[in-house]
Amino acid sequence: MPLFDFLKSDNANFFKWFEDAASNTLAASLVLRELCYNYQNPQEAVSRLHDLEHLGDEIGHEMYNKLNNTFVTPMDREDIISLYSAIDDVTDLIHSVADLMVVYRVETVTPIAQQLSDCIVSSAEHVASAVPHLRKRSELSTILPSIVEIHSLENQADQLLRDGLSELFSNPQDVLNIIRWRDIYAEMEEATDKAEDIADVLRGLVIKNA
Repeated sequence: MPLFDFLKSDNANFFKWFEDAASNTLAASLVLRELCYNYQNPQEAVSRLHDLEHLGDEIGHEMYNKLNNTFVTPMDREDIISLYSAIDDVTDLIHSVADLMVVYRVETVTPIAQQLSDCIVSSAEHVASAVPHLRKRSELSTILPSIVEIHSLENQADQLLRDGLSELFSNPQDVLNIIRWRDIYAEMEEATDKAEDIADVLRGLVIKNA
């Protein structure tokens, strides 16, 4: 086997880790959406999300260990780190949203939060469908529609956050409710911001390599 091929022989692992991390984030987003639309046993949902967050961390540890011991990587090291980190951040934020619902003793979930959960799931779906195309240079351009949709979903989430805050401050006497949902909405919108970060890394990879 030529030296260059030998050095690249394990590079498929990186693509698998990206795919596993994206699938893990999608699974977490579905748990959150189910919680938002069927608000029962929130502590159980938090526990499930904690496990998914831990799984995402394990994927990252494996990837970073490999990165430290690999001379030739399938893409720039900075892009590998940025892409994984953004995917992992979305998972972390999803867990944080559910945890806040428990800590703040949420009794019912608002329609705004439900719609934000839809945005998070859709963003995660686009990431999960886009990442496998990184394996083949000839397929990189097929990622572009997902990138556009992720940006659109982030804009939707921005508007939902704005609408949610406006609704909260229409009843300023209920200070506890304002604090509770202001923080939860912000965390949910931040999850779509991080998904947009993923889209930005993907766009950069398409520009560099397509």
